[in-house]
Amino acid sequence: MKRLKLVKVIASILAVVSIIALNPIGASAEWKKDTTGWWYTEDNSWATGWKNIDGNWYYFYKKNDSYGLTGYMAHDTIIDGCYLNHNGIWSDGGAEIQAYADLLNDTNWLKDNGIIYRNGTDDTIDSVIVIDINQDGVYEMLLYSWKFLYIITYNNGNIKKIEDIHAADGGYSGYSSSKKIFFVSAGRMGAYWTDGYKLENNECKKIFSSTDDEIISHTDEGSAIVGHDYTINGQKVSTTEYDKYFEKFGTIEK
Repeated sequence: MKRLKLVKVIASILAVVSIIALNPIGASAEWKKDTTGWWYTEDNSWATGWKNIDGNWYYFYKKNDSYGLTGYMAHDTIIDGCYLNHNGIWSDGGAEIQAYADLLNDTNWLKDNGIIYRNGTDDTIDSVIVIDINQDGVYEMLLYSWKFLYIITYNNGNIKKIEDIHAADGGYSGYSSSKKIFFVSAGRMGAYWTDGYKLENNECKKIFSSTDDEIISHTDEGSAIVGHDYTINGQKVSTTEYDKYFEKFGTIEK
């Protein structure tokens, strides 16, 4: 009888330890948000990797799988074959979501479509975005790899890559649900651009283009950014005009 009680006690302890391991809650555990996104604090640190919170599974980026997003909640993406919805919750998706998850493991398809091993280089997929661009109830997948953002669609069981958008040192930079426009940004060395695209009749159409070039002053003490030159659709605009132009897209979610 004593042995049976001891076994039950040990089993109970192991069960509690398992629950804590799956869903550790620190004394100060809470959700926090800034302009980049959401994260989940645990005492003096933050959650990384898979985390069960209040019965839902989330994924928080780790240092080796993010670009400056360590600790931030993943959303609108597929990680480890699992779809994370707009709220970051591991969810079931439609047929297209499962097809996209399978495609991410299909090296031959990715290679044949020039998404990996482009120009003979050993490229990897740096980011995966899953959004319903034209809000028709079927999600598209955007992949960023080797300086290009690839737009992939699903239609009645058929997957098709419809666009390669050059975006060196950049990639997907947000989505306006009110205008059904997604944004692509890139650039370096003080010269940057952002373009907006819509998805119509299974084609990506550029709606606008903009540039932001830094004005740099060089002195004996060094260099400093003293202003910006902005353009919209090739026309030079002021800072105020540039900002107001983007305001018309409403909230741009990343």
